[in-house]
Amino acid sequence: MGCRTKAQLNDIYEFIVDCPHSTARDEGTGYPLIRTPNIGPGYLDLRGVHRVSKETYERRNYRATPEPGDIILA
Repeated sequence: MGCRTKAQLNDIYEFIVDCPHSTARDEGTGYPLIRTPNIGPGYLDLRGVHRVSKETYERRNYRATPEPGDIILA
């Protein structure tokens, strides 16, 4: 059996940000808006994904912009 160690999230993550607790409305074009219905066990389903403008994307991500390698929890 492996060794178990307790750690605080602040000890293992570089940056923790909470997002707005609402969903932006679908604007039809632009950046994909990933919502919980798009996420399944081991997959991301982009069929029929909602989209938002660059302005909406930047406004909703003003505290932090997702980068490759980031872990996003929904």
